[in-house]
Amino acid sequence: MLHPQSGNAFDSLAEAYLTSGNKELAKANYKKSVELNPKNTNAVEVLKTL
Repeated sequence: MLHPQSGNAFDSLAEAYLTSGNKELAKANYKKSVELNPKNTNAVEVLKTL
């Protein structure tokens, strides 16, 4: 909410969701992260596994 244009914030949130086992929310947040920062290759790779 505080940083709606931060790809890094969405990436971090996605990682937290993935760690807690919530793959659907992780996927949604990784997608948003890539949308905001297309150079986020880590998120692209993780999305391939989800």
